Amino acid sequence: MRRRTARQGQALVEFALVFPFFIALLLAVFDFGRIVWARGSLEYAAREAARYAIVHGGSELTTCPIGPDELGRADVCPGGSPGTDNGKAVALASAIAAGDNVTATICYGEGCSGDLSVDTNRPGVPVTVTMRSSIALIVGQLFRMFNADVGTLQIDASITMIVNT
Repeated sequence: MRRRTARQGQALVEFALVFPFFIALLLAVFDFGRIVWARGSLEYAAREAARYAIVHGGSELTTCPIGPDELGRADVCPGGSPGTDNGKAVALASAIAAGDNVTATICYGEGCSGDLSVDTNRPGVPVTVTMRSSIALIVGQLFRMFNADVGTLQIDASITMIVNT
């Protein structure tokens, strides 16, 4: 009888050693799925916002106010093009599973960044939509016990389309 009790105790110790790693691996797989889903949601939202911007922002009659910016550039739309605010609303409404702190930026022109457009919203001008969000990782929350800074992950998605007529 003594041998059987010792074997049961050994199995219990092995289970106690392996079980936390198994759970961490299972949660990591779950987190990976959430990351893929959030990335897809951000890409979809960026596509929808860019589509809205190229269809609704391409009128030459609704050009943005051109003027010098704080860096002295003359051909800049400081507030963005007229389609920017509505495009951001479309982007944020489309980012259903994108995570927390979702932001959208829309700019018109070649090589622009952020919300600072370097061109008007006339036909033929590229529109770049950039989406950003953060995902709180479950596995990261587990490792916070050890003061590791792996609790969140930043996800970005960007797309460029050309303004239609």
